Amino acid sequence: MTCLVVAEGESDEGFVKGLAKKLGVEVKVLKTRGNRPDKAIRIVKAALAVQDYSKVVVLKDQHESSEEAVRKKLQIIIAGVQHKHVHAIIVKRAVEAWILAGMGIHSAESIEKPDDYLDTVLKQRGRGSYIKSLEKARQLAEEIDLQVAQKLSSTLREFIDRLRDP
Repeated sequence: MTCLVVAEGESDEGFVKGLAKKLGVEVKVLKTRGNRPDKAIRIVKAALAVQDYSKVVVLKDQHESSEEAVRKKLQIIIAGVQHKHVHAIIVKRAVEAWILAGMGIHSAESIEKPDDYLDTVLKQRGRGSYIKSLEKARQLAEEIDLQVAQKLSSTLREFIDRLRDP
């Protein structure tokens, strides 16, 4: 059965789709495009009204927010979603940190602006620029080393575990 993943934007959606393909897991990705728990709850409830999903995983980028502030928003979303298998995961900074971890960059989750750092790394490796987009994030997710990524990113390891867990 398909897993419903709630993410924030285009690059998040691309990363999730690329990772799911790499893992051989079926996902449906919904974008919240914003920071409002009530909007995320409405989107999830609407999706659950028309289709049954094995689980719901809500990803929330931390960016510059405190972990406690992000955790509070996720708790509101979990409380508002009526599903027996709903999980919330804080993405340390942004999904670009997960990509960096998969490229072997240590402490990727502590990099202040992982998208800028990813751009620098790609240029250094002769792979062009990083422009936030669904397609670029999907491509990079399909190319990362999952074993390395899971060793270097505890939050990505948690997300992968949630996707794989029936």
